[in-house]
Amino acid sequence: MSLVDLVTAKLFCQISHGQEDDVLQVLIDAAEEYVQEETGLYLHDGDGTVTELLDGGGVELWPTKRPINSISSIQDAESEYAEVTDWKNTRIRILHASGGVKWANGIQRWRVAYDAGYGPEGAPAGIKHAVLDLVYRAYKSRGGKGHQSAAGHGYDWQGLDISDIAKRLRKYGMKARIG
Repeated sequence: MSLVDLVTAKLFCQISHGQEDDVLQVLIDAAEEYVQEETGLYLHDGDGTVTELLDGGGVELWPTKRPINSISSIQDAESEYAEVTDWKNTRIRILHASGGVKWANGIQRWRVAYDAGYGPEGAPAGIKHAVLDLVYRAYKSRGGKGHQSAAGHGYDWQGLDISDIAKRLRKYGMKARIG
């Protein structure tokens, strides 16, 4: 995923050389992972097309990628992929259009093809700004409280004071509404 490109991050961090491009890219990736984990949003490089098999039996289907931007098809895997057309997209779950009707029961019964999440072109400015703020703070404090994981992937955000960024991200959150 890459909502924020290296050039934009370098401008935001006021970096004019290329000596730390690899470090900066790790911080961009880690910041985007943090935003994704914190909000429950699906962030991608530009193709948000998803197809997955979902369990039935309830009044809702719960795709794993959010927000659901559009639904291409819903098919019943136990009826030779008969297409269902009476549904309602709530951006985090799928309901029967007739309200209160349960989806037929079955593990991985419903094949759902949909477009989800945010790519570089469609992401809200507030999410991109949060990523840039995280990258800036991690870059400025490198070698300090925050640190890259031992495996070389990700970043430990607990050492930095990012409570203001986490607070700004709450309005985009999809995790808190689930359940």
